[in-house]
Amino acid sequence: MSIAKRQTEFMQAASQTTDIYNFDQLGLYVDLIEEEFNEFANADGLEHSLKESADLIVVLLGFMYSAGIDPDKLMNLVFDNNMLKVKEKPEYDRKGKVKKSQASIAAKAKMMEEIGKLLDEADENAN
Repeated sequence: MSIAKRQTEFMQAASQTTDIYNFDQLGLYVDLIEEEFNEFANADGLEHSLKESADLIVVLLGFMYSAGIDPDKLMNLVFDNNMLKVKEKPEYDRKGKVKKSQASIAAKAKMMEEIGKLLDEADENAN
């Protein structure tokens, strides 16, 4: 079972929604993201950092589900766009980050349109 699907189990057991836009629940997850990010940023040692990074993923998944979005669909859109950065010979900034390619920049509008469609579907499910 995917990590995202396991998060739905937790959320449903906690009487949270996972398939509709839930404004109040989004606010909860914004707070949880901030809390977990601070714990990650202040973690003492690699083991603690790894645990907190996993907690961050959990609350980020909760945020996506609270928006009524299937994280797997959203992540596939983002991953597909990221892969455009390395389709040709990738370029890097001074820190080693892969720079956006012309193809990924051009495809971003389409990706955002697809994310908008996911939100529209979530809104329809809420009604």
